[in-house]
Amino acid sequence: MIKLIDPAAITLVEADPKCCQQLRRRFPQVTVLEGLVENLLDELVVPGEPLVLVSSVPLFSLTEEQRGAILSAYERIISSARQCRVVQFTYVPWLPGAQARRFCGREVGSVWRNLPPAWVWSSTHTS
Repeated sequence: MIKLIDPAAITLVEADPKCCQQLRRRFPQVTVLEGLVENLLDELVVPGEPLVLVSSVPLFSLTEEQRGAILSAYERIISSARQCRVVQFTYVPWLPGAQARRFCGREVGSVWRNLPPAWVWSSTHTS
């Protein structure tokens, strides 16, 4: 993805501090934020600017309330950016519900070498 998109437009959100350290070392040219996406909206969005949000939030492992909070955060991010791409990784080959499908879009690939295998979803939104 870094080869296709300006790295300055990529923001990675990760809750695990050790994983954040690894991501920062491996991808020093992108922004890596530590925490939960729904708590980082002010850091994620520069109104009117393009944004790429890459997320591996475990949508299926969350309660319906937690999943709703995250997808509502996606909605606020998308509506604030001039152009936004959401990339979501999941460990099942479908998305949980219409709201997730609307924000996460269509499947663009799968990673079979990952254990468990991962599916990659992507959507583009413009204001």
